[in-house]
This record gives sequence, structure tokens and C-alpha cells, in this order.
Amino acid sequence: MSRALTALAALVLVASVWALPAAALKEPLPRKVLVLYNGLEGRTPDYNGFREGFQTVANYLGLLPEYRDAALRPLPDQEAMAGFLGVFTVLRGNVLAGPDQYLSWLLTQMRSGKKVVVAFELGALEDPSGRPADQELLKDVLAGLGLEYRGLQIADRSRLRYVRVDEERFGFERPLPPLPPRYMLLRPMDPSVQAWATVRRTDLADSEGAVVAVGPNGGLALDGYILWEDQLEYRKKWLLDPFAFVSEALGVTAWPAPAPTTLNGSRAAFSHVDGDAFGGFTALDKDAVCAQIIRDRVLARYGFPATVSVIVAEIDPEMFGSPKLVDLARDIFRLENVEPGSHSLSHPFYWSKNARAEDLFYSRHGFNIPGYEFDATREIVGSCEYITSNLAPAGKPCRVMLWSGMCEPTARQIEICDRAGILNINGGDTVINESRDSIFGVAPLYRYVDGRYQVFTGQANENILTNLWSGPYYGFKYTIESMKRTGSPRRLAAMDIYYHFYSAEKQASLKALQDVHEWVTSQTDIAPMFASDYIRMVKGFTTAKMYRTGARSWLIADYGHCLSLRFRPGAGLPDLGSCRNVLGFDVRPEGVFAHLAPDQDSALVVMSDKAPATAYLRRASGLVRDFRARDRGADLDFEGRAKGRVVVAGLEPNAEFLARGPALGKASDLMLETGPDGFLEVAGLGKGRLEIRPR
Repeated sequence: MSRALTALAALVLVASVWALPAAALKEPLPRKVLVLYNGLEGRTPDYNGFREGFQTVANYLGLLPEYRDAALRPLPDQEAMAGFLGVFTVLRGNVLAGPDQYLSWLLTQMRSGKKVVVAFELGALEDPSGRPADQELLKDVLAGLGLEYRGLQIADRSRLRYVRVDEERFGFERPLPPLPPRYMLLRPMDPSVQAWATVRRTDLADSEGAVVAVGPNGGLALDGYILWEDQLEYRKKWLLDPFAFVSEALGVTAWPAPAPTTLNGSRAAFSHVDGDAFGGFTALDKDAVCAQIIRDRVLARYGFPATVSVIVAEIDPEMFGSPKLVDLARDIFRLENVEPGSHSLSHPFYWSKNARAEDLFYSRHGFNIPGYEFDATREIVGSCEYITSNLAPAGKPCRVMLWSGMCEPTARQIEICDRAGILNINGGDTVINESRDSIFGVAPLYRYVDGRYQVFTGQANENILTNLWSGPYYGFKYTIESMKRTGSPRRLAAMDIYYHFYSAEKQASLKALQDVHEWVTSQTDIAPMFASDYIRMVKGFTTAKMYRTGARSWLIADYGHCLSLRFRPGAGLPDLGSCRNVLGFDVRPEGVFAHLAPDQDSALVVMSDKAPATAYLRRASGLVRDFRARDRGADLDFEGRAKGRVVVAGLEPNAEFLARGPALGKASDLMLETGPDGFLEVAGLGKGRLEIRPR
């Protein structure tokens, strides 16, 4: 879409909702970042220095990375770059085909107003034949970042010493090494460029140079000052603060961020079950199969929302199943807290015919159906149709695909899901605990595949935490630590109880699964939901558009089911009298979460320094619609996937209130009292209207 058409679309959007300042007619803020890796180094869109660490940070900050091989030409033209905030390079060597062409392209991006961030290496000092890059071009690129380049690169630690280190921006997970690992002479050219760390050579006078710096046009961080790596155990830790580096280098420190991990101030929490070993052996009951144990001792016992999948070939009596397994699947899908999902037709281990097909550890499919050849449409759409027609109760269709095996579908396969209205999830494998204590272990929200999105899970499953089901079989209990660490100090991921039916095979694994359910259901600050709800929240994250309409006001459009917008600490509080389609907000250490109204095309958030003088929604464990402050109280419609709670703020402190309405179910009117902060909590809610009035 051209810039003129984009501006016209914004004009129509704004005019159809509210009269806003002229600034609202501009294009939306560019959330996309083009990440360049070097395919000649063996890097891919899934395995590069940004995807393996920085993407989690970028997603948290509300950014949408897209990946491209810097070795492929031509590089995107200016029309293709129109929607991008900037370029983030993660080249790990200094050999690149056509280095002069690449450097000229980077200069063009800078001159067009794009941010440029260089991480690890400059990446284009010579071509594969050894011909050096044009030194003047290289200097011009670095000058565009506000740095004067004089070369003199060395990696002899004995001759290097730190001069200045910004202690607030380093030591994020591990301190810098005692001696600097490398050096080149890069000098900030003006005060707007901040050197986070500088190093000098002991054998050279007047040699102080920046190794990490940020400025108005982007930033640079040299390899050795970004992260620490243990090549033997494949462990990494951040040296610099990646949140500060990405936000400052890309200039988004003042931007709000859509937050799909949060619903009305509460952390998204769901469960999903891969279909493996549905009919498998269990040592707990010689007359039962794993699915019976999971049904009776987990799904029915806790009533927690769960998206449960089956592998069609394991269930269908015409393949490897039986009428007994069909009946058992129907029993499970009839449970009110269960949403049907598919784990494919045959459980492919590899979704691309070229993806590690030579690996002899696995067969091609979990179930080798006689005469069957891989068919992605049958695996995805066909399996969902079978479950809908044969296993799921009426009105409860199967609309969620849980990827199997390596969980690396192609863009075409994700497109099959999208076109059929099937949501997709799996992959990511987040683990962060005492033994793997780095947010490098936290997966981003999704995998981007040629314009399509594969949503990642919130936490890893028990297969990962039991060392590929080799023990310890109680290992899944350690996912609680991952849930804690991905919730604070930053809410990086949703809570996700992700497991297979074979967790019912052994007493230790079942006990661990139950322990996780006990802990999650004991939390009061969660919003229980199905996996489909969370997937839609992430999809809303990818489509949301943000328009700056004033110094402290923002128009948010196309946010879909992503109903939270996080502002940085110190950004103020929503001025609810000036906002539109904002239900309230929640103040947390990491920032202010504004709650957007569902089922709306857009919302206007205006920030101020004053607390609201009216009732507002502080927190809720489910969807809230039609929130209205009235009669010194409030009315709202609540809808959750479990018995829920709401917290209304802005009421008279230390006063009695009456709560009533269909949301309370059979309960009579409740008399409740606010605390000194004016907060009122109402628990045990079902679907329906709730009225809160002063006594």
C-alpha cells in the first residue's frame, strides 16, 4: 500500500471513530525490524544471533522482526522498506559477498531515516575472494551511527583495558570479562552518541574507543560485549542489558507495547496436550490407558482450561485405533473445560521433506499408515475435520493445530491453517530455572516464516524436562520455576501447562503434572483460557497498529484479541475521561497495563499525571465488556473460562458495597468492603452482568 493510501486509510479510521488531532493522520508507527544474517556463515531465519536471543526482547518491546539473508541480492528497495523502523544486523564474521553494495544499501537506509543497529561484527570488511571493502564506505556507515572509524582492530587481551563501563547497562546476567576481549578505534563524533563501554590499548596513546554505543540513528555492540557463551554446554548469558540496548538503539523507549501475555492485568494461563500415547500403557492401572488417567486425575479433577489433541491415526479404528479409544476421546472432548485440537493425522516428525530427513533416529512419521504419502492438507485440515465429525460434540469443532515432531512447519503449511481458519501452536521450548538461568532460554512469541506466524508455547513440555523421557520422570515440576521467572520482573511469557498423554505412564510424572496444576490453579493473578484464546491474542499482537496522536496519546487499531497495552514506568496513567474503549489499567513494577475493550476496531489511550476520579477496571481473570462507572459504583459484563474474579478501583475507600447480578450465579447479593486504596475484589464469577453499588 502506498504512503498516500495508508494515510487515507488512517484518516477514514479516525474520522469514523473520533475527532482526533492531525497527528493521527500519519502512518502507523513502524513496528517491523529487518534482521540481516549471513547465510554464508551457515545462519538461517531460525538460527541466527537475533532469533536466538534478541527476538524475545524485541517482542516484549512490541516489535515485529522479519529475517533476511544479507548474502541474497538484491537487498530490499525503498518501497519494500517503507514499513520498517530499521535494520538490525547480526553478522558474525566479516566476509560478505558484495560488501560495497551492502554498505551502500545501509547508507541509503540511514539517509531515509531508518535506524541501523550493528551487533557482533561490522560484517562486510571483505568479500569471499579476500578483496577488501571500500574503506570510505565503511567509514560513512559508521559515521552515520555517529562514530569515527580509525581501524586498529586487535583481540589481544593483554594489551586492552577498560576505560569506562556503564554499570547500569552491563552485568545483566553475567559481568563483563576482566580483560576486554577485543578492540577497534571507534570514537563518538558528538554528545548525542552515548558510549556504554570504552576500551583503550596499553601500547598506544590516545586510543580510547567505544565497543558498545547508541545514538539517534541506531547503535553498535561488538562481539564479546553482548553475551557470554559456553560452547560445550550450549549455554549463553547476557553481558549487556538487551532490553535497554534494543529499545535505545531503535528509539522505542517511549513507545507502548501490545502485550499478549496479559488480559485485563492478569497473566494469560492455559494448558495444551499433545496427543502422543493417548492409548499408551500406564503403570498406574493395568486396566487403563494413559488418556483415562489424564481424563480422571487431571482434566476432570482440576477443571483447568485445556486444549487437548489426538493423533487421528492412533484413534481411528480404520488405522491403528479402536472403538474404545474413540469413545474415550469423545468423553474427554465432552468435558466443559476441554477444547478439541489436532496433533495431526500421522504425527510427522519433519514437516519439510528436506528437513533432516537423513536423520536415522526417527522414522518419517509416528504412525506409518500403509499406502500413505505425506499430505500436509490431510495432516492439518483432514485431521481437524475427522475430529470435528467423529469425536467432538456438536458445536465444538476442532480449530487448533498442535504441530508435531520438530515443530517446524513451512510457510505453505501455516498458510493451509490460516486459510482453513485453523489456529496453530507449538515449538519454542522455554526453559529458565536454576540450572539454565538466562532469558536466552525464553522463546519469543512466535516463529516468523515468510509472512506467516507459528505461535510458540509458553513453556517447554515434560519431554524436554525429562531429557527426552529418559528421566528424571518428575522433571516437569521444574516448569513452575520457568513460569515464575517468565512472569517477573518482566512478563515475558504466558503460563502454559504443556504435556503429552504419556505423563500418565509413571507415578512420578503424573505427580509432577498434578503439582504443576496445583501451583497454577493456586495463583490469583491469572486469566485461565484455552490455547485458542492465547493464539488469537498473539495474532492480535502481530496485526496491531499504533498511531501517535499527541505528546501523550495513542490510537491503537486492529488489535483484535490482544487487549493489553503496556506503557513504561513513569509514563503516567490513562486519563479515562479522555480515553476511548479503555476499561481501566493496572500499575505493575514493569509498567502500566492499559486494558482495551474487546470487539472494537480501535482504542484511544491518553496518558496524564493524575489518578482517575472515577471507577475503573484494575484487574480481571477473563474478558470484560461494557464496563461503565456509575452511581459511585460500576457495571460490567464478565466472561471467563473458569470461575473468575474482578478488581474494581477508584471506589470510595473503606466503604461497603453491594455486588449483584447474573455473574454471581446462585449466590445471593454480596456485601463487600473496599480497602484504604479504594479497590474492591469480587470472586467466584461466572458469565453475565455484575453490578457494584455503594451500600
